[in-house]
Amino acid sequence: MTEETYIALIQKDIRELSLIAEGLNETGFPTPTVIRLASDKAVDIVNNLQRLSEYKQQREATIAEEEERKRQQLIAEEEQRRIAEEKERKRQQLIAEEEQRRIAEEEERKRQQLIAEEEQRRIAEEEERKRQQLIAEEEQRRITEEEERKRQQLIAEEEQRRIAEEEEKKRQQLIAEEEQRRIAEEEERKRQQIIAEQEKQKQTPHSTSSHTQKTLIDRTEIRPTKTESVIGTRETKVERIISQNKKALADRMANTKIESLRKAISMGDRFRFQRELFDNNAETMNAAIDSIDACSDIYAAEDFINDHFDWDPENETVRDFLILLSRRF
Repeated sequence: MTEETYIALIQKDIRELSLIAEGLNETGFPTPTVIRLASDKAVDIVNNLQRLSEYKQQREATIAEEEERKRQQLIAEEEQRRIAEEKERKRQQLIAEEEQRRIAEEEERKRQQLIAEEEQRRIAEEEERKRQQLIAEEEQRRITEEEERKRQQLIAEEEQRRIAEEEEKKRQQLIAEEEQRRIAEEEERKRQQIIAEQEKQKQTPHSTSSHTQKTLIDRTEIRPTKTESVIGTRETKVERIISQNKKALADRMANTKIESLRKAISMGDRFRFQRELFDNNAETMNAAIDSIDACSDIYAAEDFINDHFDWDPENETVRDFLILLSRRF
């Protein structure tokens, strides 16, 4: 910007600051907004004054440099003129002293001069040819190195992708194997439970069975969470979302139990959770997941979430995280 532009900006900010000051006569005590606006205008004035000062200093330095350059140029031209005059004086002196000898040697001198000029031209052409050759070789080498770098980069990216796919395949395989083992254990447990109940029904009268069942129900207690800000009842946030999204939960591996929340989160979900739930802070997300993994049950995990985060239970990403959390406990 020019000096006139800076001055116009300063005058504009001063006029606006004056209007703000005149407005105080009407409004009385200044509001925080007026104070902030006046402060901003004052800061703008100071900044523009500093920029104007720097601009003037820079312009003065540029003018000084330009004057020095012109002075040096004049000195150089004067020196060249003096050298030229000195050479001309000596030449004229030699001409006067050697006029007769010059006539005899003029043809020889011209011939030698032509030979020297031809040699200089040949040397210059040879040096230019070598320079062009070096430039071409350097360009070829640069192109080759660039192509090799791109090739190595593609190889590295392909290797990283292959490793990531291999790890994901192994993880999915382990999850499938764990799911098969869990289903088999669950079926075996249910089968043993049915056998035990049948044996118990054979050995115990019906009234005693009813009494025992009532006692178990009486002893069942739903543990409330610390905070009721998000939940509002004894039902946990996770249980509420699971009950509202049974089909989505079934699509997510039929509510398979997981041993570690950190290991169960896929790469895509990791970036999504980090961006939308943890303010794009990887350290905060990793610390929270470690704390949740260390909880004794789902109630403790939910207490931790309620104490440290203010999530909207209707948010799809929150739902996905809590559904995944439900498989941990």
